[in-house]
Amino acid sequence: MDRLAAARRVRNESRAIGGSAPVIDGRIVTDEPGALFEQGKQYAVPYLVGANSYEASLMTTFGITTDAVFGLLGNDADKAQDVYKSELERSRDYGAAMMWADSAFVAPARFLAGLVKKAGQPAWLYHFSYVTESQRGRMPGAGHGADVLYVFNSFKLPAFAAIAGEADRKMADTVGSYWVQFAKTGNPNGGGRPEWPAYDRSTDRLLELGTEIKVRENLRKPQLDFHEERYQARRASMKKTN
Repeated sequence: MDRLAAARRVRNESRAIGGSAPVIDGRIVTDEPGALFEQGKQYAVPYLVGANSYEASLMTTFGITTDAVFGLLGNDADKAQDVYKSELERSRDYGAAMMWADSAFVAPARFLAGLVKKAGQPAWLYHFSYVTESQRGRMPGAGHGADVLYVFNSFKLPAFAAIAGEADRKMADTVGSYWVQFAKTGNPNGGGRPEWPAYDRSTDRLLELGTEIKVRENLRKPQLDFHEERYQARRASMKKTN
């Protein structure tokens, strides 16, 4: 009992950001997903992927702090300060939030879309920035999972109908139609909606699904390049130690 009591007094804090993910076992998960995509080993099918403008809404849920994010930067801390200068000028917390969101969601989406194209299959990349009318002024962007309500046009369901304004319903009709068309044909375009260009890393064009639906080029490129470079450096380091 004395040992148990002593163990409870030991600080068990870590600067690491925890989570759960599949484990590479050599059978079901044969390699790190990025490596498999680079080798063109994913299924040869059209690919639609994207992220939201404020994926950092998940940080509180996961218990991730600003200090934890900065603690993981290591030797890249100075470069991060430069790349995220405008976000950090808004606040240190906001800068850290955007760093984490870009690293966990936005940069990986762009990375995989580019690799699908490289493997010979079409990919479409989106950036969802539309904020539901009732949330405007309360949310700094579209939170994690906010796009799902629009993809599945959930405002037609009684549970969600009360929170939707007229503009929200119109947006859901448009977004849902893109996804239905993609499911039917492997291409989200058609039906008179704004044209969604297939993704190509050389042009880096995506479709922003916001209050205005429009094509964007090189959106957050310095920030996303920063995280992709860190990812590749980590992979190279892991190869050296194996």
